This record gives sequence, structure tokens and C-alpha cells, in this order.
Amino acid sequence: MDWIALGSTAFTIAFVGSFLILAVWESWQPWRALRQSTERRWIGHGILFTGTIVFETLLIRSSPLLVALAVEGKPWAPC
Repeated sequence: MDWIALGSTAFTIAFVGSFLILAVWESWQPWRALRQSTERRWIGHGILFTGTIVFETLLIRSSPLLVALAVEGKPWAPC
């Protein structure tokens, strides 16, 4: 079983699901009085969602490389 792919799929489902639940919840029971239309707020949510996906993808993909570069040549680093 490919645990990395399974974890990635589970993360994506949890992330998208929580985003949609919170976005719909905000539409039905907003915390404050709404100053913008629903479609304008959804566009803002979509932009935040897309930016978060891009940022997290870059961070998750680059973090092992950044750690490897940081410990390269250190006397306590393995190998």
C-alpha cells in the first residue's frame, strides 16, 4: 500500500472538505453583518484557497531539500 499517496489523498479531502464546510457555514450564519455580496466573498475564499494550496505544496515539496541543504557538511549529520 502506498502510504504517501494515501496520506496525500486524505489531506486533500480533509482540506477541501473543511474549506467547503466553513464557507457554506459562513454563508448561512455569518459572524458579522455582511458588507459584501455572497459571490464576492466566495471569490475571496477561492483566492485564499488557491493561494494556500500553492503555498503548502511548495512548502511540503521543498522542506526535505531545505533540511538536507541545512545539515550538509555538519559533523553530526548522518553520512
